[in-house]
Amino acid sequence: MDSQPKTVLVVEDYPPGRRALCACIEDLGYTVLQAGTASEARAIVAEAQVGLLVVDIDRQAHRELVHELRTRDNHPSLLLVSAANADEEVPEPVTTLHKPLTFAGLADAIARVFAGR
Repeated sequence: MDSQPKTVLVVEDYPPGRRALCACIEDLGYTVLQAGTASEARAIVAEAQVGLLVVDIDRQAHRELVHELRTRDNHPSLLLVSAANADEEVPEPVTTLHKPLTFAGLADAIARVFAGR
């Protein structure tokens, strides 16, 4: 990872899940911001330099957020997390991880997304 920290925004409505995801991502050395709702995420993206959004897309509002962000120029990279098979919900190319997550799988996916940027 370069000397400048990369910022990851975790968008997860379930507080224990959000805390766990944030802790794992912080352990990987990234700066982590968090949002419990799509509205909170929009506000953070508008004000902070976010390189990656890790979004739980099991909520309709979060899927709408992803679609909205993808229409913007220069939007942050996206990593989707789902308990269901949501591949058909979001057009490619977006990396999707399915729950339950593993630390190694999360680490690999984040590294691949940042490397592809």
